[in-house]
Amino acid sequence: MSTRDPTLRRVAPLLLIPAIWLVWHMALPGGFIFDDFPNLVRASGWKADSLSPRALLDAMNSGLTSDGGRPLSMLSFAINHATTGLDPWWLKATSLALHAINGVLVALLVHRVLAARPLPSSTPLSLAPAAWLIAFAWAAHPVQASTVAYTVQRMEIGAATGVLLSLLSYVTFRRRQLAGDRAWPFLVLTAATWAIGLGFKESAAIAPALAVLVEWICFGFRNRSGMPDRLLIGAFATGGLAALAAFIIMVLPLTSAAAYAPRAFDAAGRTSTQFPVLCHYLALIFWPASDTFRFYYDDFPVSLTPWHDARTILSIAAILAAVLGAWALRRRWPLVTFGTAWFFACHAITSSPIPLELAFEHRNYLALLGPLLVIASLLATATKRLHGDARLTLAATVTLAISALGAIQGATWGNPAKLALTLENRAPGSARAAYGFATQMVEAAHGDPSSPAWSLGMGTLQRASHLPSASPLIPQAIIVLSGQQGTPPPAGTWDQFRRLLLQRQLGPEGIGSLYAVIQCRVSGTCQLQDDELLATLLQVIAANPRNARLHTLYANVAWNILGDRELAIRMQREAVALSGSGTSALLGLAEFLLASGEPDAIAEGRNLLESIRRNPTSGRTSSALSALEARYPASSAHFDDQSP
Repeated sequence: MSTRDPTLRRVAPLLLIPAIWLVWHMALPGGFIFDDFPNLVRASGWKADSLSPRALLDAMNSGLTSDGGRPLSMLSFAINHATTGLDPWWLKATSLALHAINGVLVALLVHRVLAARPLPSSTPLSLAPAAWLIAFAWAAHPVQASTVAYTVQRMEIGAATGVLLSLLSYVTFRRRQLAGDRAWPFLVLTAATWAIGLGFKESAAIAPALAVLVEWICFGFRNRSGMPDRLLIGAFATGGLAALAAFIIMVLPLTSAAAYAPRAFDAAGRTSTQFPVLCHYLALIFWPASDTFRFYYDDFPVSLTPWHDARTILSIAAILAAVLGAWALRRRWPLVTFGTAWFFACHAITSSPIPLELAFEHRNYLALLGPLLVIASLLATATKRLHGDARLTLAATVTLAISALGAIQGATWGNPAKLALTLENRAPGSARAAYGFATQMVEAAHGDPSSPAWSLGMGTLQRASHLPSASPLIPQAIIVLSGQQGTPPPAGTWDQFRRLLLQRQLGPEGIGSLYAVIQCRVSGTCQLQDDELLATLLQVIAANPRNARLHTLYANVAWNILGDRELAIRMQREAVALSGSGTSALLGLAEFLLASGEPDAIAEGRNLLESIRRNPTSGRTSSALSALEARYPASSAHFDDQSP
């Protein structure tokens, strides 16, 4: 069947699904990594036990970044848990299936773009193969490993699904509008599918900016008469002003010194560092050598100002040259302009002054399409004198090389121990990479301190403790592992733990580290120096007196380690006050009161549960409330033998 066969051209996008699956299927046996643990493995709200509407609704409302965040992501994870539990293979397989669907959507979108602005010396018959190859290169590129094989980033994949569907709906809307057919249902569909993307992750907010680019490349903002469509231009201009207002109202407050207090950089430093970060992303895309995909970027050098060093200045100059060059080429090579603008538009949120992590490879998930269109345009220009079959063969060879590199990355991600070792070798200055490798080695040792794997893991942690990027995770791991063996940690470990916890305002990583140490001691799996633990906790609370979660941790220590129930309840009441009567803090207080055995306290605890039951704020709340009521049924008369 030749490429001229219309049937093949129609089904070609669907053939992407098995091709994409073939590239990434070796990643499926891999385990969890990094943010998978706090957001999925240790979280409970999303873990639905059935497919009942109530269970799924609770999971949707469990949230991650907030009580109401990312409901469709949570729904998809909940369906996985209800059917296959916490098995990472099925979680990853679902993400890969969605990624393969996105590959089809990318092919359809690229076909429409190329139909409007063809590659140099292309023909109508070459549109389908070109779109197929570009979409396959996008789906199989090794930079996608940290999205496709990173379980929690189903959120990014789902957000992209919504964005791509929205853009395709918009193109259909405009085509029908220009043809004089009924078009408004597709405008409604454009908005609805965008909302689906936002339900997966906030990064879908870039859809309107991408719609502007698609409108420019495909339709030129013109009406049926070929004249500029003033209504359409006005609508986009109004949307741009609304986006600017939203930035001022919603984003700028996030760039305050207080918002950046837990970070090792400020808003100016983050913004300046994004220029080298973006250049690093482009290097990964244009030269995808396997050893450059490092995943962990906690040691990425911070540029305090735009003129901080030569690297930053050169990055700014390179990006400025790319933008100006793309603008100058907008008439001769419009796809170069489109692809360049697409890349930077996709990074408009994550490279803004918002206090996010400096860099993550998964932020290139949709952005990758822009540079690939630039490459396709330049390759088509360079080979325009060749026969069509030769050009197709050359393009296919490049695409297959990219997919081979993607498959290598997938195979690495499919072996947790190999991945941990690979990432530690690629990022020797990253404390997070060292921590990931060390935990893999310790798990391989099965708790045997005489095992070479145990020695290698502990040695890696000791080395990482001296890295500039060292975080509280490193001494926390040393303390816990030493405690599990019933031995004190090396001299100075507790001091380093305190120093790293106190070096700036406490963030999620620091709180998680403290929780891990306390939980290990409370559960009885660690023999710790209680005086060191208490001193650490008190110093951290003194430095962060308004942190409600720290007061909850202190309440846990007071109840389960110090045996001081009065102090525990008092600390938890302070946590409730500091959280503004937050539901989690109220649940914690109710648990302490019910476990106290005091009639008045039990009555107060029951009243708290009833109040929370009447005003649930999330599925996470409902799940925790049900578990608490199961532990302390109303008919129970005595609670002294139960512990929070």
